[in-house]
Amino acid sequence: MENKKVTFSFYGISLIVEAPAETARQLQLDFSYFMVPSLPEAPLLSIIRIVAHGNSPVGGFIPPLTASMSLADGVVYDRDNIRYVDYNGKAVVRYDYHAESGELYSGDPSLLHELLYLLIHSRVGELLDRRGFHRVHALGIAVAGRGILCLLPQGGGKTTLFLELMKNPATMILSDDTPLIDRGGMLFPFPVRVGVAEEKVPSHIPSAAVTIFHRRNHGSKALIDISFFSEKISNPIRPRFLFIGKRVNAATADIKPASILYAAGALLSQCVIGLGLPQVVEYFLRRDPRDGVRKCVIVLSRLYAAGRLLLRTRHYCIYLGTDAARNSACLMKFIENKCAKGQ
Repeated sequence: MENKKVTFSFYGISLIVEAPAETARQLQLDFSYFMVPSLPEAPLLSIIRIVAHGNSPVGGFIPPLTASMSLADGVVYDRDNIRYVDYNGKAVVRYDYHAESGELYSGDPSLLHELLYLLIHSRVGELLDRRGFHRVHALGIAVAGRGILCLLPQGGGKTTLFLELMKNPATMILSDDTPLIDRGGMLFPFPVRVGVAEEKVPSHIPSAAVTIFHRRNHGSKALIDISFFSEKISNPIRPRFLFIGKRVNAATADIKPASILYAAGALLSQCVIGLGLPQVVEYFLRRDPRDGVRKCVIVLSRLYAAGRLLLRTRHYCIYLGTDAARNSACLMKFIENKCAKGQ
């Protein structure tokens, strides 16, 4: 079966993928906001090229090398700028960092899609970092011309809160998981398919907009097409409010002011260090001293952007109870009251 070519543009980072037809279709759904019909072959563009194959590679794909990293589900090998990843025989990847090009092989369609998705996130994310666009592990929305970030711990209910907030006509989307900030402290949308437990898909979302995806380590998940929310995607926007979420065993939610130091600690974790971001250790971390310098530059750029964001926002703790609808209502009422006061 011939591969299908799909192209995307992520804020100046161009991506060309050739993959089996169904895998290519899934990627188009994953990154529909960034899909473009074609890309000019201009040398000044940052271009990532990836070819995915729905079969096992010919023998000798990975040369005889000493492992440079062990993973829970595979082994990493390096030769100069080339990285090889063997996912315990279920899939193999070769990535050339110098050329920003890669090859993936797997006879398992779900695994091929998952690894391709993670590789794209990791490489696009790092190249965006180098351009001064940094992902934040947060829920990002816009209300009344004001950008809002909610930093919640891993598994803290970002997606559940996001789906509740989307029921409000005043709420616009930046991202349910990874909005971008630049070095000027501006927020940029980074919408991709919304992943949620199958039993938590809202009843008003049609089944045609939902795909059940089987992940290698975390079971099945329902993916909601971002096109369902296409009319609610925000333009780049100035940030105004930063909420740091905590879970409480109560039916109601509450919001209280937070110190700038407390907010800085949350951003240090969720943006500068990048906990929870899909950086993907096997593609992000390398043993090249020159790459170590590049990573230091990225950390400094993230730190600067996070500092600008802190100075542009008011900081609050939001204590999220057990009722998602009440959490959403509490947050929206708070924001609307602040907006009514011109804050």
